[in-house]
Amino acid sequence: MRADHLKELQIEHANETFKAVCAGSFEGGLYHDYFREIPFLRTQALLKRAGADLNGKRVLIASCGTGIDVYYMKKYFNCTFFVTDISENAVAIAKASFPGIEGRVEDAEKLSFSDDSFDYTFIAASLHHLPRPVLGLYELIRVSKKGVIVIEPNDSCLTRIATAWGLATEVEESGNYVYRLSKHDVTRIAKSLFVGFEVDRFFAVHRIAKTKGEFFLLKILNGLANWVIPSCGNYIVFFISKQQSCNKIANFSRQKPSEGCLLAEANRLSSEPSIYTDRPA
Repeated sequence: MRADHLKELQIEHANETFKAVCAGSFEGGLYHDYFREIPFLRTQALLKRAGADLNGKRVLIASCGTGIDVYYMKKYFNCTFFVTDISENAVAIAKASFPGIEGRVEDAEKLSFSDDSFDYTFIAASLHHLPRPVLGLYELIRVSKKGVIVIEPNDSCLTRIATAWGLATEVEESGNYVYRLSKHDVTRIAKSLFVGFEVDRFFAVHRIAKTKGEFFLLKILNGLANWVIPSCGNYIVFFISKQQSCNKIANFSRQKPSEGCLLAEANRLSSEPSIYTDRPA
């Protein structure tokens, strides 16, 4: 299946799915919110370690869906958000849920924004929907000034076992393969661009408890797993810094860095025909 055909199927599926969704209606309730917030709390801690301050900055939230990422991001960061999604219904819902927010329909693999349009870019649980996730990641790097923040499924040993046993999804309803990223993947991508990065892996259960007792049991088990084997968790959060690129290249080559070195490299990689031409999914 070619990438353009898969995108057409995803647009159709997304528009149909979001048609019945009301603005401001997110998954809610204590039992769900506790676990749904974990990735954003970990993101906040990770950005602090990286020295990245989103407050007062302009942040692109790509593949925004109904706007639930805006809902959680606003709890921890005082930013000016701009939302995009491949589905026009999703963008409409997100904008209606947060009056005053800007947004438009965009293909995450081919963003129409100019270079360095936003201070930061952000995407959560959506890169794996793309036919070419790494291309989407390079695009988010390109349009950011300071870096990209990503929350995605973690390609851990436990996830691979769960997928092999049919306990974790490999192909979603919209037709996309679930492309999970590992710490090793992120490390190689960042090092190939000579940039700094931070990575965190952890558990955040998806099951919504039906009783108070079940909620506390899941809370204990989730906390125990994050204490003992966090690297095997189902989530990975990472930040790839853009500003460090030129300094790292300068240290490596012992030459004065040129402006826009990361930009040039990201553009080269994202347009490389031998890697990114359409091919069967």
